[in-house]
Amino acid sequence: MRSFIMSKVKMGKDDPLFKTAQLFAEKYYQRNREKITPTCLQSNFGIGYPRAKKLYLAILENESKK
Repeated sequence: MRSFIMSKVKMGKDDPLFKTAQLFAEKYYQRNREKITPTCLQSNFGIGYPRAKKLYLAILENESKK
């Protein structure tokens, strides 16, 4: 059932976790001086790798626009 619900959610910038993940990535960089990885997002948010990778790519795309 959850996979069906998640398939309806748009990934990337339209993901409900996008803003939270973006803030997390900024704080992570400030603490560790390392860029965040999809695996790090996956383990910290408890989401699957495909969703984590799409979030990661959306974060990178948003950073490149700044």
